[in-house]
Amino acid sequence: EMGIPAALAMIVLLVDAWRRTLRWFVRAQGRELVYAGTLALSLPWVLLYVMTDPIIFDERVFLMFGTTLALIWAHD
Repeated sequence: EMGIPAALAMIVLLVDAWRRTLRWFVRAQGRELVYAGTLALSLPWVLLYVMTDPIIFDERVFLMFGTTLALIWAHD
């Protein structure tokens, strides 16, 4: 609904989040390795799932999505 520029901006942000997650996984140790690994494996599916119309308007999914991205960007 917001057009091609918004879609491109969203894709850039999501690819950046996944890149940071992979970097986090490579550097992680101990229990953090499990969390970073699980996040790295599930993040592509979650990112594609969040971009669908019905899910965008569900505040619980949006809250988890925002929290996950905040954790990724805060860790790096």
